[in-house]
Amino acid sequence: MRLTRFTLPLLSVTFLTALTGCGGGGSSNSATPLPTATITDVQATSSLAYYHYATFTVNGQNLSSSGGVTLSDRNGKCQAAPTLLAGNTETAAQFKCALLGSGNLVFDVKDVNGTLLFSTPAFTIPEPKVRIATSKGNIDLQLNPTSAPITVQNFFGYVYGTAASPNFYANTIFHRVISNFMIQGGGFTTGATGPVQKAPLFNPITLESNNGLKNLRGTIAMARTNVANSATSQFFINHINNTSLDYTSAVTTPNGYAVFGTILAGDTASFATLDAIAAVATQTTANGYANVPVTDVTITSVTQTQ
Repeated sequence: MRLTRFTLPLLSVTFLTALTGCGGGGSSNSATPLPTATITDVQATSSLAYYHYATFTVNGQNLSSSGGVTLSDRNGKCQAAPTLLAGNTETAAQFKCALLGSGNLVFDVKDVNGTLLFSTPAFTIPEPKVRIATSKGNIDLQLNPTSAPITVQNFFGYVYGTAASPNFYANTIFHRVISNFMIQGGGFTTGATGPVQKAPLFNPITLESNNGLKNLRGTIAMARTNVANSATSQFFINHINNTSLDYTSAVTTPNGYAVFGTILAGDTASFATLDAIAAVATQTTANGYANVPVTDVTITSVTQTQ
């Protein structure tokens, strides 16, 4: 199940310690010792994909009568602490986690007192991939949430959109195309006199240009205004190596453009689509936009493929 942007419900969990009274001369009570929980393993009981919920099952003994167990994410790949789901037993406890990272995911299982019971081997969350389907062909991209976590999460917010505006990028256009530079899209639709800007769904994001990723041929980066933290839905794909767009130093304002993914080396079909779009004839439109394709280059959809 994919995530709904910024509305991830968390389930509160309260663990109750059972106390029983002991008779025999006076009103004193003593706690009945809880049985000790033991852990056999932790299994992923759903597929693991960025921007999706995943479930994990802790298997063992005395998981309920011992006061319960908690599951903690050692690597920060879950948006928040995994939440305990209903319907657990003495031998199995299921947790839900909103995945907003990729790479190795290691969990620690602890008892109600915070004692470490078990650490899992690493689960692997693959790097997310998307396909931009256009009227000129497809462009497949691998995104990098490790280096650009804010930017990738924002991009997926637009990929899925909202209930009122699902698939935000569908039927938008590449509204600015400059051969031997870049192709820019993700924020305009077609109008009678030229491109018409589509209102963004979310607030502008923090600039992540200082993430070590370079504006090389085939990379995707966020477009923005002259204000550093102004990117919303628009992106561009570099047609050539554009070192002038890279982060340089903290004293430059604003500083560079945030790369967050790339066409993979050897993907000749995606590079061919990039080249085909970059080669289209362009014009300045009646409503004042320059470098606009004479014939629309339409983004029909952006979908997650991994």
